[in-house]
Amino acid sequence: MIYIILLVLFLLLMGAVISGTFAERSSKIDRPPIYYNKSFIQLINFLLIPMVILFIVLMILDWKITLIVTLIAWLLGGRILRRISEFIIVLPLYKLIIKEK
Repeated sequence: MIYIILLVLFLLLMGAVISGTFAERSSKIDRPPIYYNKSFIQLINFLLIPMVILFIVLMILDWKITLIVTLIAWLLGGRILRRISEFIIVLPLYKLIIKEK
């Protein structure tokens, strides 16, 4: 059960990092308005550290399933993960930062 929860959290973080990377590489005109702030994109890309830590923990728990799910999610579900992570992680984080200012 804990493995599934960690795997879902890893996939959400992976989608958020993919989202930040795509926003960083696109031109400023093509970005959605929440990605105009360069420091916000850097904050999203900072989620790479917990993602890697979770990946290592998942690899220790069950490396075969972790590799299969990660490769499938990366190859086929990059766009899907990105959209889901934007609604679950990126938008609440953006609203939290805007509320503080």
